[in-house]
Amino acid sequence: MSERSGGRGSPYRGLGGYQEGDPDRCHGRDAELTGCRERLGGAGALLVVGRSGQGKSSLVCAGLVPRLRSDGGRVVVVRPGPEPLATIERPPTTLSSVPFI
Repeated sequence: MSERSGGRGSPYRGLGGYQEGDPDRCHGRDAELTGCRERLGGAGALLVVGRSGQGKSSLVCAGLVPRLRSDGGRVVVVRPGPEPLATIERPPTTLSSVPFI
């Protein structure tokens, strides 16, 4: 392990996605993160879609969520699962003032 990796090994996780505890490994996506924050704005919801393996979860979990929380925000991440339209139609109503990603 090199000193650059902070003793955590390679920053590349292969097919494993980055999680909220990995913001120090989320690099090179500043423009995308800025765009997400601008789109989220006052809308209260942000839908991130794309093909499998493009880094959607990593962008949200290791990039966007930690930044929003560091600004004092409360965030709910919803994964649509096997019935995406049904899940999206039923957002967490008890958290109406929380950004829904």
